[in-house]
This record gives sequence, C-alpha cells and structure tokens, in this order.
Amino acid sequence: MGKLNIRWLVAAYAGGSLTWIVATDLLIGRYLPSVPAHLLTVKDASFLFLASGLLLGLLTRQARQRERQDRALRESESRYRSLFMGSLDALVLASDDGRCFCANPAAEALFGLTEAEIVQAGRAGLFDPDDPRLPRLWQSRAATGQARGEVRFRRKTGELFEAEVSVSACEDFHGQPCFCLALRDISARKHTEEALQKEIQRRRALMEVSNDGIAIFSQDHRILEANRRFAAMLGYPPEAMTSLSSWDFEAALTEDQIRSAFRDFTHINQTFETRHRRRDGTVYDAEVSASGARIGDERLIITICRDITDRKRTEERLRQSEERFRSLFDNVETVAVQGYDRDRNVLYWNPASEALYGYSREEALGQKLETLIIPPAMRPYVVEDIRRWIEEGRPIPAGELRLSRQDGSEVPVFSSHVLQQTGSGDCELFCLDIDLTETEAMRKELIASKDAAVAANRAKTEFLANMSHEIRTPLNGIYGMLQLLATTSPDDEQQEYVTAALKSAKRLSSLLSDILDLSKIEANKLDICRKAFPFQELVQSLKDIFVLSAREKALRIKFSVEDGIPGHLVGDEIRVRQILFNLIGNAIKFTETGGVAVKACLLPESADGRVRILFSVKDTGIGIREDKVHYVFEPFAQADGSYIREQQGAGLGLTIVKRVVEMLDGILCIDSKFGSGTTISVALPFDHCREPAGPEAAAPAGLDRTGKRRRILLVEDEETNRDVARRMLEKFGWDVTVAADGQAAVEQVFANHFDCILMDIQMPVMDGVAATRLIRTAVPLGEKRAIPIIAMTAYAMSGDREKFLACGMDEYISKPFEHTDLRAVVEKALARRPRLG
Repeated sequence: MGKLNIRWLVAAYAGGSLTWIVATDLLIGRYLPSVPAHLLTVKDASFLFLASGLLLGLLTRQARQRERQDRALRESESRYRSLFMGSLDALVLASDDGRCFCANPAAEALFGLTEAEIVQAGRAGLFDPDDPRLPRLWQSRAATGQARGEVRFRRKTGELFEAEVSVSACEDFHGQPCFCLALRDISARKHTEEALQKEIQRRRALMEVSNDGIAIFSQDHRILEANRRFAAMLGYPPEAMTSLSSWDFEAALTEDQIRSAFRDFTHINQTFETRHRRRDGTVYDAEVSASGARIGDERLIITICRDITDRKRTEERLRQSEERFRSLFDNVETVAVQGYDRDRNVLYWNPASEALYGYSREEALGQKLETLIIPPAMRPYVVEDIRRWIEEGRPIPAGELRLSRQDGSEVPVFSSHVLQQTGSGDCELFCLDIDLTETEAMRKELIASKDAAVAANRAKTEFLANMSHEIRTPLNGIYGMLQLLATTSPDDEQQEYVTAALKSAKRLSSLLSDILDLSKIEANKLDICRKAFPFQELVQSLKDIFVLSAREKALRIKFSVEDGIPGHLVGDEIRVRQILFNLIGNAIKFTETGGVAVKACLLPESADGRVRILFSVKDTGIGIREDKVHYVFEPFAQADGSYIREQQGAGLGLTIVKRVVEMLDGILCIDSKFGSGTTISVALPFDHCREPAGPEAAAPAGLDRTGKRRRILLVEDEETNRDVARRMLEKFGWDVTVAADGQAAVEQVFANHFDCILMDIQMPVMDGVAATRLIRTAVPLGEKRAIPIIAMTAYAMSGDREKFLACGMDEYISKPFEHTDLRAVVEKALARRPRLG
C-alpha cells in the first residue's frame, strides 16, 4: 500500500471519475480481502478511510458536473427544437441518402403535408424533378457543403410553386450529421416580378412603336434609355444613345441654359420648341415635352420629342400664303372680304368692304356682324346659322342677300362663306361679298330681253303655224286634184304633166315638213313616240317607194336585212322612217350612175339590254370633198353652195337626220370620197318587243262587217279641199256627207248616223275643236258621242296633234295628204269603234 501511495491515486484521479471508481475497486478488492483484520493497523485503517473519503468526494463532484452538463444539453436541445419548430421558414432535416426525418409546422403548411407525410415522401417527393435548376443545387451542396438557389417544389395537391431554398450541413437532435433545407415561398414575388417585367416590356414596346422620340434622362442630363425612333431622329445607333447627354444634340440651347431650365426639378412639366443636331451635323426643328419623375431616390426627366421640320415648313408656307391672300384681299376691289371670330366680332375688313358698306376699317374692327351690316329682320337667323356651323358643322350656303350700308341703304350682294380653324384651334369665319347692283340691272335687262325673245319666238311660231296652214290648205287642193286627175286614165302627155305637177307638190310639202321639223327640233318640241312596229314592213315600205325612184334614174338599188333582227321592235317608227327616207332619197338624188345599197345589220346589245341596229346607205354618187363634209349637216347648206347646182333641195334633210338620230340616242357617221361615193351609217337602239297577235281580218273597203256601206261625215270649209276629200272617200267605197262648218256638222250628227267624222279645224261659225267638244258632251246624242273623229287640218306644228287629241279627237292627218294615207287613217278609226245606228 505504501508503494501505491498518493501518486497512483492522483494519477487515477487525473484519469477521471471512472478511473477513480475502478481504482478504488481494485484497491479494496486486491488488498483488503487478503489482509486479515488483525493485521490492519490503525495507520493503515486511517489511510484507507482517508482514501475512501477522498474518492467519494471526487465521485460526488464528478456526478454533479455530469448532471450540470446533461441539464445544459437538454436546455440547448429544447431551445434548438423550439427555434426549429417556431421558424417562419419551412425547415426540413434530411440525410444525404434522400430521407427526411423531421419537418417543422411551416413546412407542413407550405407543402400541405403532415410531418409524417413529409418523412414518407422523402426529398424526391418534395422537389419538381423536371426543374433544370435542381441538379446544379445538389452539385453545389456536394462541392461546398451548402447551397442556395431558387427551384420548384410540389404541394400535396400537385401544384408547383417557386421557393428560395438554402441547404446547409448540421446535426440532428441526437447529434447525428444531416443537412437542413430552409425554404421560403416566393410565388407571390415571382408573380409580381413577372407582372413588373411584362409592364416594363409593354412600356418598352409602347416606346418602340411610338412615332415620337422618347428618352429618359438622369438628373445630370445623361440618357438612361431611349427608343429607336429617337435614335433614328438623331442618326445614332440605339446602343450608342446611353453615351449621350442633352447638350450633345441640343443646337438651340447651351449646357448652362439647359441646366438652368431644368434646375427646379419638381416643376418640370413643359412643352417647348427647339432645334436638335443630328450625328451628321444637320439640324432639324423639334418639339419637346418634358416632365419630371421620381423613382425611389432617383430623379428622372422624361422627354417626348417630335420632328416638326415639315410642320414648320408648312406653317411658314401657310404664313406666306396668308400674307399673299391678305395682300390680295387688301388690293382686290371687287370682293368685299370680312373676317369674324366665333362671337361674330370683326377681325378683318378689307378696303373693298369699306367701299361697299361705308365703314372704315377702324370703325368696323371689333363690331358685331349682325349690328354692322345685317338688316334687323335677318339678324336672329344669321346668328343661329353661324352657331350651327361652328357647333354642328352645318355650312351656310352661298347665296344672294341684301345687306345694310352705313347710310341705311341696302345693297344686293352674292355672299359666300369660309369657316377655318386657326393654329390655336379656334374658329374664324370669312365672308366674301360681291356687289350685285350692276348684276341686278343687267338681270332686269336680260329678263326684258328674254321676254322680248319669247314674244319673238312666239310670233315666229305663230307665223310658221299660220303660214303652214295657209300654204298647206291650197296645196292640199292642188295635190288632191292632181291625185284625182291621175286616176282618170290620162294620155301619155297628160300623164307626164300630172306626174311633174305631183312631184313639185310633193317637194313643196316635204319642204314645209322639213322646216316645221327643224323648228320643232330647235325648240326641243319634236315628239318621240316609242311603240311596237313591224320592222320588215318598215323596210318593205321604203323599198316600194324608192325602187321606182331608182328605176327612173336607171340606178340599181338593193335592200338587205341581216338574219337575227327581231320581227317587231319598240321605237319611234315615224322618226326611223324619216331618217331612212332622207338618207335613201339623198343617195338617189346625188347618184347619176351605179346604184344605192341599203343594209340593216344587228349589233351587240347595249349595256342596258337594248337591241341595236346599224343602218347603212351606200351610193356611188359624186361624193363630198373632205373640207365640205361638216357642212352637209348645217341647215340650208349643201356641199355645193354655188348658184349652179345640179341637185335641188333646201339642204335640210341631213340636218334633220343628224338631230333626230341624236334625239333617239343613236350615232351617225359619214364616210365619203369625192368622186367615188358616200356611205352614211346610223346606229339606233330599240327595245325588245313580244311578237304581237296577227291583225284581225278587215272588212272589204267601204263596208262594215255586216256588209253595209260606211257613212262618213266630211267637215271642210274650203270648197276645193272638200271636193278633193269627198271624191277620194267615194272612190274608197264610202258614203260621204259634207258640212261647211262645225255648227253644220253638229246638226248633221244630231240628225243622222255616221261611222266616222273627218273634221277640219279652222272653219267659220264654229271651229272643229268646239264642234268636237260639243259632240262629246252632248248627252242627248247618247252612244253617238263616241263616234270616231279625225282631225283633218293644215296645222302641223309641234303639239298640234296632241292638242287635238286632248280635246276628244281620235286620229290626226295633216294636209296635204296622200290618198293612201287618208284611207289608212279612216280605216284605223273605223276599226276602233263599231258602227253606230
């Protein structure tokens, strides 16, 4: 025991409490059991007692120290767990092999899982495996022991969300190594960032599509951002704009002036005009709108720039134009020009206005329009008209007015008005007045002249009508007697005389008709009557007439009609016949050898679906000199204007043809070569017509359907004409009763029954019109009031036929007439009504 002494014990103590226990056990177990009690001395017992006490004290101290350490560890673990569980960030403890073994409530709330479900899901069940950022996160963790980043996670619902994650090494609650995942949901921030980015992109897009140059400047006037338009305006590439300051392109202001202008940042909100210098050194006019903005602690200047070079040029041209017009208005003597503002105050008053209205410029300026020159009765209407124009856009029409002068008199003017916008957006009204005093006097003279011309024209018309009547009446007697004479079997010499006389009478009758037709055309009173007619019959009638005329001159004449032309057309048969009659007659007249060819062919339909027919009349006559062609359509003109003319005629035929063709919406052209002949072509439009039903079988001449002779009442005051008509009618097989005036005719109608009446117009006692009206309105006549009445008259002016038909007559024939025409018109009238009585 002495050998062990205190050094061994101290050494044992130094080894720690466990060593002490072992050492004590060894001492007691090794020495005490083998030493008899009677051998233990008091000294040894004292040592052992001391050693045991010392050992017990050491053990007690060690136990207390261990207890304090355990308590501190438990408190640390409690604080650590409290911090872990109470963290607002989601925390998950996981191992390197992917297992999760602990999660705080924030993690449960973030993922929508319980801690047990998180542990079961493991690390792989929390992350989005398709996130390309995930591998980089784990690589960084493996390399450095920690990592930080933004990745996608998956909630219990399957929803993906963005989170900011921090991975760091740590120990679990039992001191085992692991790593901690700290997550923070940044979905809202991401959405905000995305919305902000979209807004930035939208604003940037708006900047780029703007036609104006937009730039953002810092407080020291350097460009922070600019759109492409502004770069293009200055001639710089877009990427070079941020290297510029305001004074690098400002041409009108110095750097000091710019700084001074924008010194008070809080009041920057202005629009001004300046000049900018391009990269190539050229300068252009610019309009700049600048405003201040504050973003956080940064103060910015936002400018919108517009190239106004063209506008400035336009304004300068407008200014020069206004100066020219103002100079013009100031110097024009015949147009009084006044300018008014929207409240009708005089702004401009030229010298012509001074002369017209009597007010000097100084007296007029600032005065109201209505109190200055508008008569009192007109003032409310003028004020209202101006208001409507300014507010509703309803212009005041130009027109004639009577306005007031300073001396109280009124002056007639023609006033026109112009409303224009000024540069400031306001309205100005300009009135341009022309003095009509002389015009009114001239108008009165013109009215008087017109009245005189109308009277003269009326006198001419009455003269022509009277002369026509007076000439036609005896001519009808001559012509009728010659026709009757031709039916008495004269010998050859007598026949020659009769034929010559008939030709002269026809020529005189044709001349009268041409003169009257020309008069009608000039007065726009030639009647156009469109109705259905048989086309082939028209051609055949012309052929029957002119074959004999051509044969007399030993000329060939050929008529040809192209297939496809409808059998019936709707048009004015009389005018078509007149056109062709004149053309064919002229061709025969001016042809001495050879012949005449008349052709009708079908043209393509017009745009409105009308039938078009081309008529051509070709002759081998003398032709027309080129310099004389245009004369043949002049009235009373022939290509040969000398006194020695081989052809007779008044020169009205082609004039009438040309004008009638125009009235029928047709086209006429002439092709002629002097000495070789002439071709005149006429294209006329017609309407389609359904084929009419065949005519009803006519009764034999002079008889009605019952076989009784027709009874005709002939009313004519001129004895020769009466005798001619009576003999013609009797030769047709009709019974004729004569009356010398209208009154006698009425008496005959009351006393007898007639099938038709031939009524002259101009007669003594009672004229034909009065007699007709009396017959039509005489109730005692009963059914006889409907008897057909034919106007047989020398009145052949425009409107005569219509006038006579309007008074109750049924048909019309003008004197002189062919016996065939007389028969045709009577038969037409007889066919209209049945026999009376």
